[in-house]
Amino acid sequence: TLFRSAVVLAAAMLGAGTAIGLNLGRTTTPAAAARISASPGMGSKASVQVAFVTKTWGTELQVEGAGLPTAGEMALWVYDTGGRDTQVATWTATASGKVRLTTACASQLGDIRKVELITATGAVVAVAQR
Repeated sequence: TLFRSAVVLAAAMLGAGTAIGLNLGRTTTPAAAARISASPGMGSKASVQVAFVTKTWGTELQVEGAGLPTAGEMALWVYDTGGRDTQVATWTATASGKVRLTTACASQLGDIRKVELITATGAVVAVAQR
């Protein structure tokens, strides 16, 4: 019947519209503007990679680390050329000594001079100089 055909057509159009909307809503993972390996601190066996993604509001940091301390708390600090020191993340050490996290700061990428991973007692685990 004509009514049934109209319902099927409307459902098909709605499905196509939903599929198009879903595809338009997808965002691709932004490419890192810079990626650096951090140097381990004195006595540390840490292997840390920091990827920086430029944002209009500041910088996103994607951090992956292994060989980190397996007990205590860890903190990630960003130091910029304007003299601003910002703690951007804290977490409890993992039994595996690994971490993968994403964090951010208000500093623009060009202003970031150093990223430092430290323990709660202040021991430097890794430093990434820009």
